Amino acid sequence: MGELMRIVGAPQRLAAVGNTALDRVVATLPTYREPWECGLVRRPAAAAVLPYDLVQGVYLLVRQPRIGTLGELTLEAPAGVLDAPADDPQETAARELQEELGLRAEHWWPVASAVHVSPGYTDERMSLFLCEGLSPVPARPLDAYISPVRFPLAGLAAHLVEYGRAPDADLKTLALLQALQIRVFTG
Repeated sequence: MGELMRIVGAPQRLAAVGNTALDRVVATLPTYREPWECGLVRRPAAAAVLPYDLVQGVYLLVRQPRIGTLGELTLEAPAGVLDAPADDPQETAARELQEELGLRAEHWWPVASAVHVSPGYTDERMSLFLCEGLSPVPARPLDAYISPVRFPLAGLAAHLVEYGRAPDADLKTLALLQALQIRVFTG
């Protein structure tokens, strides 16, 4: 197969705020007569975790405001960015589990490893995990704006359908809920 896309020159940094940057990229495609330009959002890698407890028959999400929704509340799996590119995504997920839910987990299962979040506009990658064997951790106080939400495992299939249509949903959490459905109910 021939060359499908070619990047013309080096990306040009237009702006940077915190750990996010916007680059201008010029590219050519065989079907385009002229080079086209687009924005590429540069983000550090991230990790997310969906904790569950078979004994109590529950899984946990968090409700919190997010910048991508301009402060509106989301219902999602705990998640956060890696502090450094060489960081272990599972350690980042464990940190987020502790910070957002005040928990630690004994057993971890990777669901996805450094997958593209949305390669049409960002280079961000995310690793996803399920975990169980939960126990409370004496940690910093939970942020007041983050609320834990418990759901019954018995209602997971119905919640999956409902969640996929909800305005406060996100794809990482939908993927984790589907992985949990498979792990718990189909082995």
